[in-house]
Amino acid sequence: MKTILHIVGAGGFAKEVIQMIESQNHLDMVYYSRNEEIKISGLYIDQECLTDKAQYMGIPIWDIASLPKFNESSRTIIAIGNSKARKRIVEEVLPRDMNYYCIISSDINIKDFGTNLNSPGTIIARGNLFTTEIEIGKHSIINPGCTIGHDVKIGNYCTISPGCNISGNVKIGECVEIGTNTCIRENISICDDVIIGMGSVVVKDIYRSGIYYGNPAKEKDYN
Repeated sequence: MKTILHIVGAGGFAKEVIQMIESQNHLDMVYYSRNEEIKISGLYIDQECLTDKAQYMGIPIWDIASLPKFNESSRTIIAIGNSKARKRIVEEVLPRDMNYYCIISSDINIKDFGTNLNSPGTIIARGNLFTTEIEIGKHSIINPGCTIGHDVKIGNYCTISPGCNISGNVKIGECVEIGTNTCIRENISICDDVIIGMGSVVVKDIYRSGIYYGNPAKEKDYN
């Protein structure tokens, strides 16, 4: 089975997604519990970002306005690291009937296959460990080398950077970005629209949107 995939984005994270897909095609890895060959139709970006450079890694670059609409033989993935940018594209730029793809690297360690990781638009990179009863929302990204504990709930449009450790019963809202090597204690709740700086240690609930960092993590300009 061959799936036509449209990739939104042409930056560094798009390069990583292309690498994941090429590895899948070459090594017959499994993504989203399916064995299939993926053919990339092109990379799609905002018209104002288009330059004379017509290709990226040998893949053509097109205006996002030309992105094909939903059909049974094609899928779309948003390969942009910024959470709010992904949300804007899904909710304001692309049609509501887009058929979004989910990419899950086959080498991730899932202790409980009942865990719900395959929400539309989700990208889960290599080398992650998931335990049990975990839910990940739409268009969220889990970068390499993270551990996600039991009963964790991650909202839509979240970005979990490499090497994060999220303990059990953590609840993460929408459009949350968690920096590299951050640790989050068990039973923590984090509200929507939060950025947590790299290397932070979160030991208390975060109820207010903003930027937090440090050990323990505190809001920016906190006195």
